[in-house]
Amino acid sequence: MTVTVGDATVDGYTSDIEVPVILTNPNDEVAGIQFDMELSPGGVVSLSSVDAVGGATGFSIDYNTVSDDVYRIVLYNAASNSAISTNADTIMTLHFDGSTVVSSQIDLLVSGLIVSDTSGGTISSASNDGSITIGHVVSMSLTSGQGDINETVSLTVDMDNGGVVGGVQFDLFDTPDNVTISDITTTTRTDGFTVTTSDIGSGTRVLVYDNAGNNISAGTGAILNVDFLIHSDAYAGDVAVFFSDVVVSDDIGGIYWIAELDTGFVTVSPGYMEEPHNLVATSGLDGMVPLAWDAPFGPVGSDIEEDFEDGVIPDDWTTTTNSSIGWFVTQDASSAFWPVPAHTWYACSNDDAANDDGSVDYLITPALNTNGASDFQLSFASYYDGAYSQTAHLEVSTDGVNFTEVYTLPASAEWVTETVDLNDYVNENEFYIAFHSNDNGVWASGWAIDDIMISFTGGRLARNIHFDFNELGQWVITADKAEVIDHYPNGLTYQQKVDWDNPLEPQHINRDIPVTGYNVYRSDDGANFDMIT
Repeated sequence: MTVTVGDATVDGYTSDIEVPVILTNPNDEVAGIQFDMELSPGGVVSLSSVDAVGGATGFSIDYNTVSDDVYRIVLYNAASNSAISTNADTIMTLHFDGSTVVSSQIDLLVSGLIVSDTSGGTISSASNDGSITIGHVVSMSLTSGQGDINETVSLTVDMDNGGVVGGVQFDLFDTPDNVTISDITTTTRTDGFTVTTSDIGSGTRVLVYDNAGNNISAGTGAILNVDFLIHSDAYAGDVAVFFSDVVVSDDIGGIYWIAELDTGFVTVSPGYMEEPHNLVATSGLDGMVPLAWDAPFGPVGSDIEEDFEDGVIPDDWTTTTNSSIGWFVTQDASSAFWPVPAHTWYACSNDDAANDDGSVDYLITPALNTNGASDFQLSFASYYDGAYSQTAHLEVSTDGVNFTEVYTLPASAEWVTETVDLNDYVNENEFYIAFHSNDNGVWASGWAIDDIMISFTGGRLARNIHFDFNELGQWVITADKAEVIDHYPNGLTYQQKVDWDNPLEPQHINRDIPVTGYNVYRSDDGANFDMIT
């Protein structure tokens, strides 16, 4: 048995959008149905009424709002014990108000389906989602082209619009940043329109409009010609040019739904050729001058960020361990004798939980090219309290095999931001960073890290500490673990170890932007905070 919320396609500004609900029940009669329905995206249309129709005529039907854009719909027979016969087909009509919407695509997502028989028992059933398509949607795309340094490459902005368009606005960005817009002109579809541009940081905002109130007719094809100048230092490869914040309006100011945005590419070939590095000529040989030089550096890499929000260690990172666990990603790594304060998804090595050989727990970045970096910095969030002889180390390597320690972390009572200066390792073709968690051959604690930022252009983050350990916490991190277990056989919480009553002196940081307001938070346990003003 299935309950299917149907699909509806209507014109823009339709005040009553009707969506059927279809019951497929070849074997069982049905006395009642309940399900939740979420509108995604929300805030576009709203459910205005529901009707019982077809085989459910005469049944009672109602709905209420569970939360924003989530509705609960209930169909039942309050007057008698009759049921919906088999092979019922359409049994409900859902009505939505779209009177202010020119264009949209909305998914109707069904969950929590309950179907009952005349005795009140539950019938096994499944649900199918529905959709609403309002008016004409718009798709935009960029073509692709090829050129060399200091050359101009022309791309077109194409638009597929089922209805007339009064104006278009979008931002264009390129990555890597190897091209610059040199000119934008209209096409046959936009003849007579005005095009303006403005810089928005690393991108360009483009606005297309007509002061006389003319419109771009419905259709498909190019609306703009865009010329890109390839930078003189652009290496060979593809430069992606992509849209952001696209707004397309109709002739009375309504906003079309953007169904699809396709990226264009500028292929740079052969591209910038570096001068030889450390060129050496050998003289004294008759008729021959041997030359030797270092390999080209290649382009400066983009900054790398990793926040582990996908819930797994990224595929291009590597781990090594002698433990049964090693490094892993979690939202809560706490164990009985090493509690970790609340955080988002993060990577962790927990020797307290593993209780085996955690001396070589390594989490290693993919290979980095540091050539051309102007200020090579590593920043990351860290929770490391140093309990039970645990140590935490930053190590680096130029071959991925032999690692050298560059930083040993100090212990802290909370999550802190650590920054490590790596400028001694600029101009390496192959470079690795390793997070080494070491239990030093005993049953130790662990190390948790998050929000890793590898920057080739600089930026140091302050290491702010707000609280220290209390007397118990200081004892725990320095005592023999067996003694801690003897005193606290059921383990310790993080809140027990921190001196919440005596926050440390605030650390002030020079700011270019003045503070214009403050938020006030409160907590019942010292770990979970709610903003109150």
